[in-house]
Amino acid sequence: MRKVWMLTASCLVAASLFGPAAFAQNPEAEAAAARAAAAAAAARANAQVSTDDALEKICRIGPRSREVEIQKMEPFKVFDNLYHVGPCYVSSWILKTPQGAILFDTAQEPFVDMIEANIKKIGVDPHDIKYIIIAHGHLDHFGGAKRLQEFTGARVMATPEDWKMIEAFAGKPNNRDGNKPTEVPKRDMEVREGRPPRPRRSASDLPHGARSHAGQSVR
Repeated sequence: MRKVWMLTASCLVAASLFGPAAFAQNPEAEAAAARAAAAAAAARANAQVSTDDALEKICRIGPRSREVEIQKMEPFKVFDNLYHVGPCYVSSWILKTPQGAILFDTAQEPFVDMIEANIKKIGVDPHDIKYIIIAHGHLDHFGGAKRLQEFTGARVMATPEDWKMIEAFAGKPNNRDGNKPTEVPKRDMEVREGRPPRPRRSASDLPHGARSHAGQSVR
């Protein structure tokens, strides 16, 4: 079972560091993530599950993993200034800093209420969250971003390619929340490898002759 957890964790780390947007430009990262995913799939296939097996209670791969209640959990300190604020899978994380907190991923409905409550339980004022960083544009990573963006007032970061993925989900059914239409966050800051984040700028903010986010020339 420990092997299953370790291999699954390696998949999550690979996905967070090298999201789908990065794969197109990084074949080595894509290959590494594929190997990790294949190893995790093999471990899950070989896992023995019975009514007495603790694996049944695991939120990631157990037979009860789709149940809402099994995903609910209390927040905990991982190490130093990093905290897990739930749900069990796919999870959200808070990094405390002297300049404010950073939230990594937002899970999806129906877990946003729990995330909001857990943020408060670890002593973080939601309005002290400065940034929400989306690892990649899958619903289980960004699904709570709109509510948490409004709840905290934080800036939301994703790569330009992931913003496109996120926006493509607008109105589509949320498979975790009774197929309710998916709400997506307002496009905000764009991040690129090796470059500092930049906010989306309106036409009125741009200098003469520049182009807006939509590519329209500004005069």
